[in-house]
Amino acid sequence: MWISEQTFCRWKKQYGGLQPDQVRELKQVSEENQRLKKLLAELSLDKAVLQDVLARKFPGPRGLPAKSGPGMMLVQCAI
Repeated sequence: MWISEQTFCRWKKQYGGLQPDQVRELKQVSEENQRLKKLLAELSLDKAVLQDVLARKFPGPRGLPAKSGPGMMLVQCAI
């Protein structure tokens, strides 16, 4: 397998001082980070959809505020 010199230098810079077990751990942590980012994005989308539904069902002052501030309380309910 041939790689470019630029790729080799980038890999050497990124992984040069690491032991093989450290490289494996770094890869595992990176994969876990990607999984958690995806989960966060999905949950953020779910939250936005639920807030939109609530705003349509309860328009006006009863709807949840976009941001909490002084005198406002954020309440979370299990569904």
